[in-house]
Amino acid sequence: APQDIQLIILTHTHYDHAGSIKALQQITKAKVLVHKEEAGCLEEGYCAFPKGTMWFPKIMSAIGRALNKWVGRYAPVTPGILISKKFDLQPFGIDGYALPTPGHTAGSLSVVIEKDHAIVGDTLFNIFKHSVFPPYANDQKRLLKSWKQLLEIGCKNFYPGHGKPFTRERLQKTYAEKKK
Repeated sequence: APQDIQLIILTHTHYDHAGSIKALQQITKAKVLVHKEEAGCLEEGYCAFPKGTMWFPKIMSAIGRALNKWVGRYAPVTPGILISKKFDLQPFGIDGYALPTPGHTAGSLSVVIEKDHAIVGDTLFNIFKHSVFPPYANDQKRLLKSWKQLLEIGCKNFYPGHGKPFTRERLQKTYAEKKK
């Protein structure tokens, strides 16, 4: 039942990930967990469109930043839990933790479950044939550090916010190419 849900974790506060959070919170009465860097966006119900990482997304980002002021808004929510470091999910019955993985946004989070699985939001995308690099990221250097962290943890399976799940080998390949 919806009331059984105790915690909602936002990987970041862009409207395509946080747009229905107010309704979910009202139905479940759950606490909303977000990185402290994203708290202001969540409370305002608005987060600026991220920078593009390739030529076409750079154009789309400029357009998105202009339009996002109107179409990228959502109902504001007060976060229940703010984090800035690894956060244990055991008290919520989950064998895992929320982990800051900045890069897409300053407050991007991933959820690592049983050390093998990572729900990564937009830290990784699986929409391109030869890469999992996101078309949008505000800080590409921090993004690559976050990728390194996920690889060092030993995660084997990744679940992005856009695209199908994929394995560690796919991330390793893109990481090696981007580190050159």
